[in-house]
Amino acid sequence: MLTDVLSLMQDTVQAIGAQIMFLKPPYDEWKKVDFGMSDKLYGDFDYMLVLDEVIKSCEPNTLYLIKNNLYMYHSYFRFPDSVREETGYTHCFIGPIMEDQPTDEEFEELVKKANLGPGEDRNIRVFYSQIPIINSMDTWNSILLGFCRRIFQCEVKLVKSEMTATSFFSLQYNSFSMQPDTDFTTDIIEKRYRMENSFLEAVRKGDFAEATQRMNEWGKFRILPRHGDALRDVKNLSLVMNTLLRKSVEQANVHPVYIDELSRKQAIEIESLSSVGQIQMHRMEMIRKYCLLVNNYSRSGYSQLIHRCLDYVDFHYMEQITLKSLADQFYVSNTHLSALFKKEVDLNLKEYIQEVRLRQARLMLNTTRLPIQEIATSCGFLDVNYFTRVFRKVHGISPRAYRNKMQNINEE
Repeated sequence: MLTDVLSLMQDTVQAIGAQIMFLKPPYDEWKKVDFGMSDKLYGDFDYMLVLDEVIKSCEPNTLYLIKNNLYMYHSYFRFPDSVREETGYTHCFIGPIMEDQPTDEEFEELVKKANLGPGEDRNIRVFYSQIPIINSMDTWNSILLGFCRRIFQCEVKLVKSEMTATSFFSLQYNSFSMQPDTDFTTDIIEKRYRMENSFLEAVRKGDFAEATQRMNEWGKFRILPRHGDALRDVKNLSLVMNTLLRKSVEQANVHPVYIDELSRKQAIEIESLSSVGQIQMHRMEMIRKYCLLVNNYSRSGYSQLIHRCLDYVDFHYMEQITLKSLADQFYVSNTHLSALFKKEVDLNLKEYIQEVRLRQARLMLNTTRLPIQEIATSCGFLDVNYFTRVFRKVHGISPRAYRNKMQNINEE
């Protein structure tokens, strides 16, 4: 039960791109708590002194939320004795996160107090680009309190505070000295590219669940603004993602005809959206569609002959295709093609042709008002009664009933 709660808490926090740490002695991972920022800024920063401060401040059944003078929030609490005995964990630490990006005025004030030069200014901005933004701290605190109640098995007190410039990962201007070799930019950009590649690999496999997880991890890295128009920046990022997704599914051996059609539609949809929220929702739908494209049309793992046969059927399903006509098309024997097709596709040719025709019929039933007879003919079924029997056998209902059912779902 406890393991399930901790796992769910971890998944929830990580889903928005935030860091969560379940700490246990000797606390080797503690230095990652601020992604090494303090160590890079001060050179000889003593993380264990900060940890001692955290441990001393922790009261039982209490969730702490602190904000430092870098506009970053951290949440932490002390595990009850029962959890420490079962898992060895002593404390939970979450963050950093931000409620919003620092305004230009706030950032200029920070830069001025710290005497940062132009290059160092951008260095810190890049560091901020990896900190996830929480739109509502009230909602965030409610979520964490909910988990804490299940962990502590009692009511939990929330303590909020803003830390001074002398403690807890705050920039200590009086002793601050940027190290000559400090470089957030290289580390963060390299990390962002690794996350991007993991995300694209998941799409290339057609794994929407993994792609969503990798997208959330990658999405916490915000690209520095290119324009004064925030909406234009977000649209441009989605257009770039559309291009990356297109190239990713191409590597999964999806035919360019399918890729080009989907990519064009996505670009048009992106330009038609009018808010940042709409674009962010559209991204997930775009990822889902590219994963479906891989699942439905990827030719990875097939021999060249079967690859060409599958593409031929996909583009000529409305014609009368037979084993002999396809074997003649590619200059192989009927026997060889039949055996190889069954081995690689796990369907015989007739079954695959029927599957493709039914897939196209479902699409037309969902998206057009064409008569059933016309849909049957355009999908390669010469007899509408035969089409109806086949459709009912596979889907359990007639084409007309299927259309009515889908229309009712779309209207709800």
